[in-house]
Amino acid sequence: SFFMYWRDVPLVTEAGRGLNEAAALLDSNGKVHNIIRFDGRDPLQYVWPCRQGMAAFAATDALEYAVLDCRVEQLLIPGRRPRGHGDLDAERVNLRYYRHILFLKPDMFVLYDVFSPSAYEAEFRLHCLAESVEFTGNRAVFTGRYGADLEVAVLSQAAPSFSTTRVLDTCSVEFRQSPGTPVLTVLLPFAHGERREADCAFDGGLLTIRWQG
Repeated sequence: SFFMYWRDVPLVTEAGRGLNEAAALLDSNGKVHNIIRFDGRDPLQYVWPCRQGMAAFAATDALEYAVLDCRVEQLLIPGRRPRGHGDLDAERVNLRYYRHILFLKPDMFVLYDVFSPSAYEAEFRLHCLAESVEFTGNRAVFTGRYGADLEVAVLSQAAPSFSTTRVLDTCSVEFRQSPGTPVLTVLLPFAHGERREADCAFDGGLLTIRWQG
């Protein structure tokens, strides 16, 4: 999971962070986290030893870049919920994906998720401190609460299937992708009324982003 701040304003967070009624959910339910689920099922969050790590990192004056190596060895069995770290009903699987994270300074973020071959549909979740969200094609635009908004553009071989709901204190979006399909997501924050009409394209391994403003 991850958090995202822009100009000291929280945009992407976990649903219910800091709320008493969310304490149990934060530990046991992937729906409140900004994670990838598979076939609607949660990867177990407590698998020891840890199977996630940073594979690469680089930083310059213009950008910061990291690669996360993520391995999923167990998925919760549908319809059953964990009652504690040592009491989990799960199916053993062998999933692996790499999440590339690029921060183009001062205010553009890019996620690129590449999956090992699998038969599992990937479900992405994003929770924002926003009043509302609107969809246009492959884009979702969140209207934030604190003077900052967020545009999310999903670039993939298959068009994303968006859905939205409110989870505790957040406006939450999920989108699904077919098994094994790499997904590139551009996160572009902006101040209220200053949307920059970004034009994003991803072709042959080349990402092109053009914007005004």
